Amino acid sequence: MARLLPRQADTDTGDRSARSRFGEEGTAVTNVLVLSLWIPLIFMVVQFAFFEMASHAMRAAAQEGANLAAQTRSSGFAEYYLHGIADKLVGGVATNVTTQIEGGGGTGSSYIAVVSGQITPVLDFGFTIHTSATASAVVQPN
Repeated sequence: MARLLPRQADTDTGDRSARSRFGEEGTAVTNVLVLSLWIPLIFMVVQFAFFEMASHAMRAAAQEGANLAAQTRSSGFAEYYLHGIADKLVGGVATNVTTQIEGGGGTGSSYIAVVSGQITPVLDFGFTIHTSATASAVVQPN
């Protein structure tokens, strides 16, 4: 019958050296390596989420501004409204938000709204992320 448990002498002599070689010290090194890889990855995921949120909000604001300009057939009030809504939608995530509405005219012409800004970085490494959104709307007959 084969022995399943090691003898007492075997465990006493090799236990400490095996533990120090592979156990506690190896675990500490592994933890440092895993954390050094996961923490930047988590920050990159959060930064990407900020970018997507700001991009989506800018697209929504640009579409709203273009629709309002096409309905009122005026870019003045629509641009004022667009700037206000863009600041509210992306104010916490983006800075230097600029808005612009171009176009106009009679039935069948279109207005183009542009919203752009810089995404606030999670960690400041000295670079900025720019994004912009463009939307258009056609003037419909009354």
